[in-house]
Amino acid sequence: MSLSRANGEPKVWLGKQRLLDGERPTVAGVLLFSDIPQVILPKRSAVKILRYQTKDDAERDYLTSDPETIEGPLYSLIYDSVERVRQIIEGIQKVGAKGMEAVVYPEEALHELVTNAILHRDYNVASDVQIRTFDNRVEIESLGSSFKCNTQSPLGIGCCDGHTKQAPQQRGPWRDISRA
Repeated sequence: MSLSRANGEPKVWLGKQRLLDGERPTVAGVLLFSDIPQVILPKRSAVKILRYQTKDDAERDYLTSDPETIEGPLYSLIYDSVERVRQIIEGIQKVGAKGMEAVVYPEEALHELVTNAILHRDYNVASDVQIRTFDNRVEIESLGSSFKCNTQSPLGIGCCDGHTKQAPQQRGPWRDISRA
């Protein structure tokens, strides 16, 4: 596989990277390069972070504050979400060998979970990724899956579920932003 470099016409390079479809950006192009993709893809491209002060089910009475919304292009969205969740987790205290101690969660694992939730979601579904922190756990909700025997993954990489006999089909929103 050869590495692609942007030598020459930007539109040609963007087309080869599947970030443009003709003159229009694909969803991947908007998510990666728009300053605020949430304007173009509302309710599909932000992260909502909620903190519940309980070990039980998520109920409104246990919310410590209003939900926080993280927005921006994918790179910032992932890193800003991980950083905010890390701050929230480290603010939770637990009883340890030396008294009350801050909860620590492996940042690499948290980064992987948040990245997967954002990248591998179904952008047809009008709902932001939700990250709910509790006193004893973190829940990440990312609706849908973009990998149901597709020929296009979110970033334009071909994929198909080899375990099914169905013919692969191309998911529209990755090619046509007007239907997202």
